Amino acid sequence: ADLAACSTSQPFKIISTMAEMLGRLTADTGRWVLKQGLRATAPDFWTFQDRTTYRVPARPAISSTPPVRGYGSLRNFPFWDIVLWFLSLLFLIFTARQERRLKHRASLASQTPLHTLRDLRLALRAPPNGFQDDTEDEALSPCSPCSGLSDVSSPRNDVEGELEGPNPSRRRPCRPKPTKKPRHTPDSPETEVPPIEAPFPVGPVQVTIYSMAGNIVCGPMKLTGDFTVADLMRKVANTINEHPLSINLLSGPELLDPKRTLNEVGLLGPVELSLVVSRTRESIAEALYGRASGELWAPPNGLVQAPFSGRSVIFFEAVVIRLYDQWVTIRYRRQVKAGRPAGRDDPGSDSEYEDVEESRWEPREEVIERRRTMVRTFFLIDDSGERAVLDLEDVEGWAFQNSRLTFSETEEAPGNLNVGGALLALVDTERETGTRREEKTLRCGERCEILGEVNLMPTGLRFCNPRLPSEQLHRIDSDNLLEDRPSKLRDKTCLAKVLRDQDVCLEQVELRRSKKYRVGKWFLIAIWLFFGLRLWRQLGL
Repeated sequence: ADLAACSTSQPFKIISTMAEMLGRLTADTGRWVLKQGLRATAPDFWTFQDRTTYRVPARPAISSTPPVRGYGSLRNFPFWDIVLWFLSLLFLIFTARQERRLKHRASLASQTPLHTLRDLRLALRAPPNGFQDDTEDEALSPCSPCSGLSDVSSPRNDVEGELEGPNPSRRRPCRPKPTKKPRHTPDSPETEVPPIEAPFPVGPVQVTIYSMAGNIVCGPMKLTGDFTVADLMRKVANTINEHPLSINLLSGPELLDPKRTLNEVGLLGPVELSLVVSRTRESIAEALYGRASGELWAPPNGLVQAPFSGRSVIFFEAVVIRLYDQWVTIRYRRQVKAGRPAGRDDPGSDSEYEDVEESRWEPREEVIERRRTMVRTFFLIDDSGERAVLDLEDVEGWAFQNSRLTFSETEEAPGNLNVGGALLALVDTERETGTRREEKTLRCGERCEILGEVNLMPTGLRFCNPRLPSEQLHRIDSDNLLEDRPSKLRDKTCLAKVLRDQDVCLEQVELRRSKKYRVGKWFLIAIWLFFGLRLWRQLGL
């Protein structure tokens, strides 16, 4: 428009107008370059703001008509309040379940006594059919403590099958087919019906118990014939203040079976029994629910080497993290001046708001490389010198949860002092600040406490997740082992924790975790009640 207004007879006006336009362009370019230069070199705590102010007219006078209760239409339906109330209820149920689960785990740890690995080994006996793997046809996992062992499963004899194909020399090994047991029917002369044993006579028995030195320990006492040997062992244990499992009763050279009655073991008259107290429980079960504490150990030739620190460890996770700053713009609205609603004689006043746009550098991180490696087998060793394999369900995840940060190193990014780097910094929204390398490890010698099913393997003891039902899995000092009664400890599980710093025992760790869920539970209860009362009022119930 300025150029069109100028006349061709006035060339100096055209030149002055062009010079003015060039000056404006130069000033705008200089301001943009200055702003971008300040943005590129600004530290993280600098903030740039752009503000836009506007006004909102005063509200009309408030009607004196009382509000109508209820939502009235679908537009006023409190949809989000119902959603928030339902979500708070779901989170409350989840938090309560987690608190209950952790309390139960702490109860399992408190009711299971701590024993040495040597005592657990003596109390266990090998399976009657030898050592067999539970998953015969499935491949062992790479982290399984039994993988790679040739003597884990018992050898299987291949039986030659029938001839197959035209070549009679080619035979196929097959497994022996299970034979069906014939039914015992009275009409079939080929099958024999087992004889029915007559019941044992039940009569009073006079029992006197002597020690190995010949002194009377208990008795003489009259007992009924259906009195079990286990009850007699408990009676003797209470008399001499010993544990029932430490009591062994002998009738001559024969050891009495605790699961049978006095008449069933052949005690039909006045008898004299010998007492042997053995505080070491030997071969009482094939599997026990035990608790042990010791140090983690792995063979030196099986340890893995951490890449950054170069140490030999059981498990490591190495992470390379990229550090950079990102230019972030945040827009929000805030009130500058509060207005006054209009009344009958008062026109009111307008409210003033402003839209604020803040721009600043914010630090960011990005993982560019992650690597995990773990040993094939690791053990728990205590002061008794015994060792036990830790066969956990997710052993790598457990090792990651119990590892700690042992190495961290940060490298600063080199400065871009050339022209290309300076121009790139003016238009780029990211700038490199450095690289950080971190390493989490689980080392040998760290103190660990474990609670779970323990059984015997060819390599020694093994702690694993309970494979037997909780009713059949007993503790080493359980009285129910005498008569094979169901265990009173329900819902058994496997717990393992590396104890560090202020951790004293496994029970304390689980109780500390349950307290956090307890606080969250009461907080969610307050939120749930708040939204419930709000819905009650809005729906007019």
